[in-house]
Amino acid sequence: MFNSVPDRLEAVESGECDMGFAGITITPEREKRVDFSQPFFKSGLMIAVRNEPISQITSIGNAVLRLIGLSIVLFFVGLTIVTHLVWWIERDDEDPQGFPTAYSKGIIDAYWWAVVTMSTVGYGDKRPKKISGRAIAAIWMFIGIIWFAGLTATLSSALTVDRISHGEITDLPDLYGKKVAVIEDTTSEDFLRYHNVKIVLANSFDDLLAKLKDGRSDAIVYDAPPLMYAAKLDPSIKVVGRMFADQRYGLVFPISL
Repeated sequence: MFNSVPDRLEAVESGECDMGFAGITITPEREKRVDFSQPFFKSGLMIAVRNEPISQITSIGNAVLRLIGLSIVLFFVGLTIVTHLVWWIERDDEDPQGFPTAYSKGIIDAYWWAVVTMSTVGYGDKRPKKISGRAIAAIWMFIGIIWFAGLTATLSSALTVDRISHGEITDLPDLYGKKVAVIEDTTSEDFLRYHNVKIVLANSFDDLLAKLKDGRSDAIVYDAPPLMYAAKLDPSIKVVGRMFADQRYGLVFPISL
């Protein structure tokens, strides 16, 4: 049995078979070895990846944690800087609304003031009186407004994008930097080599699917019809993106002398 296009071409070229009838793409290089009929089917290449669905709750949770983690780090850095500046400027043991000069007590009051000021609660139990302290307070208020608005907008954007697509590979440009399996001596290999994509060679269609499933490749590229049929039968495989590199199938005959 001939399990690959190169095997079928070799069988016809050597005279072992009188005709080859399969999904064999007509190319100038192959026409130097065998004869082709008029095209009987128009096809192209497509990409398939592992279908690894992530639950919506898990996906949203991951996006929220990533975003909140970074925001908290930035928040505490800014909070610590403002807290120490205001405490250093506004230290005053005689003013009940001022900040104690003792670091352990004064810095706690300063942190409290910075939090309620940024959140626009403003209890008024502690407040800066000097011009430099008030200037820092005003800047901190504006930063708080921008920070909360930015956090809300970025969180909404992250959740929207995360719901649109879970995978990294969704189209042809996403293949760069990934390991892509192709069958050796096929138009898929020629196309990806031309575009400098890192390839993993397979010797048959079954081997191609196996390399995808067991993680030896991040994606596979092959003719659209067999990939779509395989994805229909196997839910662990998913075809993504659009069809590209248009090609035509033809019947294969030995070259007439």
